[in-house]
Amino acid sequence: MNAASFDVHIRSIECPRCGAPVEAEIRGGRAQCGYCDAAFEIATRAPDARARVARSLGDEVARLSRLKAQLDNPVEGHAYDLARAGAASVGTSLRDVWSQAKATAPTTPEAGRLLCWVALELAKAERQAGSPKRARAALETALDRLVDEGHQHLVRCQLAIEAAREGDLESAEGWLAECDPAPEILELDGPYREAVARVRLARGDLAGVLAVIGAREDDVPFHPAIGTGRIPVRLEALERLRRDDDADRELESAIARWGADGVLDNLAVKRFASRARVRHFARQRDALPRGLLAAAAGPLWALPVIAVVLTIGMLIPRCTFDADPLFGVQGHLLCPLKCADCRGPLHLVTIWSGGNGEYSTNGPQYFCPSKRNQVARMSSRDLASHAYELEAFELGLSPQATTYLFLLGLGAPWVVARGVGRRRSAATRRAALDAAIGALVAETREPAPPEARGVGSFGKALMFTLATVVLAVLVIAGDLLI
Repeated sequence: MNAASFDVHIRSIECPRCGAPVEAEIRGGRAQCGYCDAAFEIATRAPDARARVARSLGDEVARLSRLKAQLDNPVEGHAYDLARAGAASVGTSLRDVWSQAKATAPTTPEAGRLLCWVALELAKAERQAGSPKRARAALETALDRLVDEGHQHLVRCQLAIEAAREGDLESAEGWLAECDPAPEILELDGPYREAVARVRLARGDLAGVLAVIGAREDDVPFHPAIGTGRIPVRLEALERLRRDDDADRELESAIARWGADGVLDNLAVKRFASRARVRHFARQRDALPRGLLAAAAGPLWALPVIAVVLTIGMLIPRCTFDADPLFGVQGHLLCPLKCADCRGPLHLVTIWSGGNGEYSTNGPQYFCPSKRNQVARMSSRDLASHAYELEAFELGLSPQATTYLFLLGLGAPWVVARGVGRRRSAATRRAALDAAIGALVAETREPAPPEARGVGSFGKALMFTLATVVLAVLVIAGDLLI
């Protein structure tokens, strides 16, 4: 029987003996497996018998509100929470779970959920393995076994999606005709919308696509477990309608939520939203730094912040152990400016006051040694005892300021090295983006967007760094002049 894999006009179920797909007329009847020669009866497929009631626009708005409430207040573990069935089957092969689940008609919600989940997963695995007929047979076999209309609805939606994927739109619409067009459960609503949107996109009904799945992700509620199948369809519809700004916004939103690799790879496989992808890659390319100065701007912005953090960190050994990580070398510069006969290195002491287990300090105090004050020979205890007498030789904030300037200078080579590395990385990334843009431009036959020349931030970063240097110098000058 020559037919599309998901043709709604035939029956296709698994052989009860060997599991091979066996096809028959829509009315069913006697069939024989072409693999193991087993003969068996195939029943007529029974469509969903629920009456289709015409709904007003107001009814649909109210239904969307109820679905949104389910998204905001999810109920976990119900009959259509297929993630729970999947979690319970971890560590067991799909085929083993499938063999057990399809053996008898499910009589409990848990059994129905498991059978529905494994049928959908097995069909996905078979399709990805290049066996669509086996996928179809698994789905329709499950359709025969399932007794709950909601589980049957999910299987029919998947059959419609697979038929649309093959381009068999008539069959896709046939499967959808057997579904509930207005389910009240969020997990049942999403797959139906996705299937309808795929068919409408293939028919060229772009406005109809956006009407059923929304022009924006927040327009229509979708359960997170449903996946991202609607995203490529929405982006393709927006692109064909030339709503470029909306397509760009939705693409960036999808990437932020689901990750760039998954979203872009999915679009590439379907060859959807090519122009939106070009613009996305162009924005990424334009954001890359050009030249060493542009690449070094980021590290230059970060350097003063890192220097401040390290300067504050140096207070820990100074306050705890009266030990200066720089060994007081700042004093060789500062002490002669403080007093004519003072020389480095600086000596410091941290004086703690209090009692009953509670102590406080104003931080380390720095003193310049000279022949007059004998600071060079004093211990920390001696310095603490004579701190009041040595006020004339004490420095204020200038030791901290010079520590900051020292760390700033020490980080300058890091800025250069980091800038070189970022420039190389940017060049490699730009080449890859240019190649991706070129391939998509050849596909769309539309001109590539010109490369934007962004305003360089190196000058701003340099001014910021210089401003912090000037501020530190002013602190030092003020301390020495007071």
